[in-house]
Amino acid sequence: MFNRCYAYGADVRVGFENNHYDNQGAIAPNNATLVSQLVETASALNIERMTAERLKYHLTSTGS
Repeated sequence: MFNRCYAYGADVRVGFENNHYDNQGAIAPNNATLVSQLVETASALNIERMTAERLKYHLTSTGS
């Protein structure tokens, strides 16, 4: 599912509030597992992750 979302340029949320299953279909032991798997998938697809600082900049930037 992550791959498909990334391919379409969608924002991806991850965590127990959204899903309890890991990328193998097993119940994930914790939230960190889900986040780690998402980071690994993004890296494998050469997708740059946005840091919190960069997101804040983009949200507050006027584009100038």
